[in-house]
Amino acid sequence: MFAAVSSPAIVVAFIVCGFAFRRMPGWRKLAIFSFAISVGFVVVAPAAIIATATKSDLAGLAERVPIGLSVLWLLVVGPARLGSLKAA
Repeated sequence: MFAAVSSPAIVVAFIVCGFAFRRMPGWRKLAIFSFAISVGFVVVAPAAIIATATKSDLAGLAERVPIGLSVLWLLVVGPARLGSLKAA
């Protein structure tokens, strides 16, 4: 049940951040990255849902791919944000 709420919220957050980054001159590349991660999440999440619902042996792996995309976004955007705070 939690994933039914959190997964769409994560995708919406990536998209909202993407639009916000587009308005900031130094962050436009991260906007593209955010949109790409959101598309990737939408593409791979159904495979995770199906694998989990069918109790596939690959369910754990399928669940880790969308989680990995979220962590990748954090690892890329987080240091960029910290760098912008130091410059200010």
